[in-house]
Formats: sequence, C-alpha cells, structure tokens
Amino acid sequence: MAILKYISVKEVISKIYRDLNIQQEERWVDMVEWCAEALQKIGAHAQYIEKMEVLPVDNYRAVLPCNIHKIIQVEMSGFGATIGTGSFDSQNTDPVRKSSGANYTVNDAFINVNFETGSIGLAYIGIPIDDEGFPLIPDDEGYKEAILKYVVMKLKYPDYIAGKYPIYKEIEQDWHKYCFQARGNANMPSIDEMESIKNQWVKLMPEMHKHKEFFTTLNRKERIAGNRLPYTNQ
Repeated sequence: MAILKYISVKEVISKIYRDLNIQQEERWVDMVEWCAEALQKIGAHAQYIEKMEVLPVDNYRAVLPCNIHKIIQVEMSGFGATIGTGSFDSQNTDPVRKSSGANYTVNDAFINVNFETGSIGLAYIGIPIDDEGFPLIPDDEGYKEAILKYVVMKLKYPDYIAGKYPIYKEIEQDWHKYCFQARGNANMPSIDEMESIKNQWVKLMPEMHKHKEFFTTLNRKERIAGNRLPYTNQ
C-alpha cells in the first residue's frame, strides 16, 4: 500500500490530547519523541520517502542529508558505486591508500569517497519531515491508532512500574496488535508493484549487471527470440 499523504505530528498529538483528556502541556515534547519512536518500530518501507540529491565532495567526503534513513544507491561519474572493501577506504587523510574505482564508505554523518573534490549522486530513503523538522505521519487510520496506543503505553509505564496500573499489559498488547496491522497494511504491494515484482522473478536468465544501470530496466519482462540466447529486456 503506497502512502499517498502525510500529516503533521501535531495533528496526531492533538488527537491524543482530545482522546485522553490530557491537561499537561509539558508532555507535548515527550509525545513528539514517542511518535517518532512508534514510527521507527513500525518501520514499513512505504512510510518513508525516496529522494535523490547531488552532494558536493570536499576533502574526500560529503555530508549526508539529516533525514536519511537508508542509502539506496550512490552514483559516481555516471555509474553505480559499491561499498569499499579496502582496509583504508574509511579514511580520508591519505588518498594514495584508497581503492581505485567507484567505491565509498559511510562514517557517522559523512560518506567517504576516493576523490578529493567533485560531486556524487545519492538515492536514499528519507524520513519525511515538515518545515520545522518534526516527523510527518502517514495519513492512515492504522498508523494513527498504532501511534495513539504507543503514546498511551508510554504515559502509563511509570504507574505500572510503581504498581499502580495493573492493566498495563493489555495496553502493551494493543500497541503490538496495531503496530503489526499498520506495518502489514503499509507493506502490502499494489497491483502495479506486484506486476513489477513478477517481472523481476519470472525470468530464465539472471540479470547480473543491473546495478551499474541503477536497476532501471529490472522490472521489464524477459523477451527471448525463439529458443536463442542471449535475451533482451528492451
């Protein structure tokens, strides 16, 4: 299921305040963090956004975007790069020791490459955020309900530790149920996505070199002229 719309985390927190009749304004900051935690725990691919940026390289490294969740692929000089395997590839102080070819490594908030200046293309999965840097929530009832259950669980945890809230386990079970439900619904592929998956798997010959082409034709049907190989995906 593709996530087509997002809403501000503020809308979700407003719903939590209304539903739970909370009067403590100072819990707002805590709830923002809990909403972000709940999103990470749900962790469905569809809740993230796919982005592409050109990153400037200076002194053999580039700064990664602040909202990056996972790298999809790195482009260098028009080709798909691979993770460096050299013992010194993660260092940017002595380029003589670096591996040749399109290689990179990631250290903290930087991506290290084997050329001093220039640029790289970065395709990545990012966390959607608003103009203020707050996380955006998928506009889906399953997500809203799951996040509500998680915040309730967090609010009641201190009372549970103090022995004042005996039904805490039921709330925890609710959170897990709605978490799995939201993840399952989000990960369910659409008809077009299922067609693309089918075209990738139903082939006689493995496609070993699609990485350098950024997988642009991976979802095309295999076409074979009679019984002759090689085949073409054009």
